[in-house]
Amino acid sequence: MLCRLSDLRDKEVVNINNGSCMGCVSDVELDTCSARVTAIVIYGRSRLFGLLGRDEDTVICWSEIQCIGEDTVLVKYCPPPCPPQRHRDSILDRLFGCGLFLPQQEAILVGGQLAPGAGPLFPGDQVGEG
Repeated sequence: MLCRLSDLRDKEVVNINNGSCMGCVSDVELDTCSARVTAIVIYGRSRLFGLLGRDEDTVICWSEIQCIGEDTVLVKYCPPPCPPQRHRDSILDRLFGCGLFLPQQEAILVGGQLAPGAGPLFPGDQVGEG
């Protein structure tokens, strides 16, 4: 079966490992020395209509492609393990500072001495003699 790059761009990519639709072929990678297609690329989803960029692109090696059909490309793709995500602050933390409460383990000064486990400290609370 002959297939042009423009035809390949209209095909959906389906992962046969879990049956999920990964998106449409967006681009291809070519090895210019051997004149061969080495991978297909699926662009990541756009965030907020593209204003906030988009997710990471998925690159599927040519060896992972199982079958190219009329409407779909079947691939056997195992995504790389995700790195641990760092904690994201909520929008309220970004607007009003870094958190409203101190952790329960924080100590406050009572009579010049540390009093552990005294409870959360709210903004505006007086710390000191008590």
